[in-house]
Amino acid sequence: MKLNAKSAATVLFLSALASGCAGAVKTRIVGTGPGLQPPAALAFLPADEDSPKPDAKTEAILHAALQRAGYSMEENAAYLVDYSVAQRSANTGISSAPGGSWLSETSAKRRFWSCKEKTHRFTLTIMARATGETLYKGSAEELHCRATFAESRSALIAAIIADLPQPQSKRELRRKGRN
Repeated sequence: MKLNAKSAATVLFLSALASGCAGAVKTRIVGTGPGLQPPAALAFLPADEDSPKPDAKTEAILHAALQRAGYSMEENAAYLVDYSVAQRSANTGISSAPGGSWLSETSAKRRFWSCKEKTHRFTLTIMARATGETLYKGSAEELHCRATFAESRSALIAAIIADLPQPQSKRELRRKGRN
């Protein structure tokens, strides 16, 4: 069977669509607290002995993003930065308590995605060193099919840093990327 150019293009398009490899990626951001305006000096919260060592690449990307946004990193800064990363199956969620509100909802299976979906999540907390007051607590997460956390990490960090000066509760962004 011979395909003309239009038929071949349609088959190629439908194949790409069915694979779920590229397209619009939705980033969900939730931020709370009064926020922290730049310029402000920040320091990473020291890890305790029982905690796993921080991911050096994630920390370097976060450090650079904070500096680009006008924050400085100083060892004895007045504000402490803590962060966490997670990747989990998209059919599981995170709630505040049994029967409580969802912090991160489960996702319904998407049409044309032939994979096990996963959620990539980055959480950032900024605290005042002297008082322990939380000035910002936010998370950014995306649903992915084939993309790794390393592929979504920079976009998640950028979304959180943009929310840091004036947290906007819940919002969504769309970007192009690999699903």
